[in-house]
Amino acid sequence: MSSSSLALVQLQLDRYGLLTILIFGNIGNVFIMFLFKNHWKNPCAVYLMSAAVTNILLLTFNIPMVLYSFDYGDPASNSMVLCKLRPYLSNVWSQMGRYFVALAYIDRLRTFSRLSTARYLIGIMTIAWSIAANHALVMTTIIDGHCGMTKLYSTIYTIYILVFTLLIPPVTMTIFGYLTHRNMKQLRTRIQPIRNDDMSGRQSFSITNRDRQLLTMVITEILVYVISMSLYPVILFEMLITNYMNINKSPQYLEIESFIYTIATLLGFASNTAPFYTYYFVSSTFRQDFRKFLNSCWFRITRQNLINVDQLRTPIQINAETRI
Repeated sequence: MSSSSLALVQLQLDRYGLLTILIFGNIGNVFIMFLFKNHWKNPCAVYLMSAAVTNILLLTFNIPMVLYSFDYGDPASNSMVLCKLRPYLSNVWSQMGRYFVALAYIDRLRTFSRLSTARYLIGIMTIAWSIAANHALVMTTIIDGHCGMTKLYSTIYTIYILVFTLLIPPVTMTIFGYLTHRNMKQLRTRIQPIRNDDMSGRQSFSITNRDRQLLTMVITEILVYVISMSLYPVILFEMLITNYMNINKSPQYLEIESFIYTIATLLGFASNTAPFYTYYFVSSTFRQDFRKFLNSCWFRITRQNLINVDQLRTPIQINAETRI
């Protein structure tokens, strides 16, 4: 494939891939917010709902700006405020979303599974990342008419992303995943569902089943995250090493590198889009809740239409129907 053809494919992937991610990602994350709103007393559901909110903010803030830049240029290159805010807010929201999912995993241990604790940790996480990402506000600037970073800060920022995005979250989730699995095995040995008319037995079985469904959803989301982000550290590390060694790259090399980076970026955004669809695929409880939500919306729409029709009917029509 020629370099011009590769650049064209990259542009089309960027344009239509990002637009698809934006539409389906926001639709799915909005559904998560509405569905988990009914389980706001469950700490794990609160963490996942908070992650959905950050996903919406991240997708809605970043992708339209990228799509705009294809035809009209990067707006951040003409505004110092936007140049600094874009990496800062993107970093804050993306990190918050990842660590909310990690907290949902930790919540399955039950040690910290309290609603008050969940709200406290969400607040702490929000404040912590709002402060930790301040370096983007200070170091990002407009260089030669383009919003970017100095070579030194670009190296530091790449290491920062590798550690706090691609190393700590998977390692943390793996450790607590093992502990959660062991905890659930111990819980099953202590709690045996009673298959009779005892209401407390049936309630215990129902609660355990919903907890198991939530654990499955969290595990699946983590697997999707690890898979979708697996290419990103490879290309980042390659760019870091080659830039540090001052390797003279040919135009073809740069285009291939840029193409791979585009694929990695799209997969990264896809991880913010995937939660609703993975939940729907792996959880029968989530599918039931979603169908109930759709039925409830349909009932409200049809009921409102019937009310509007009744209001439009004139008294003469009503009297005629009464005589018939």
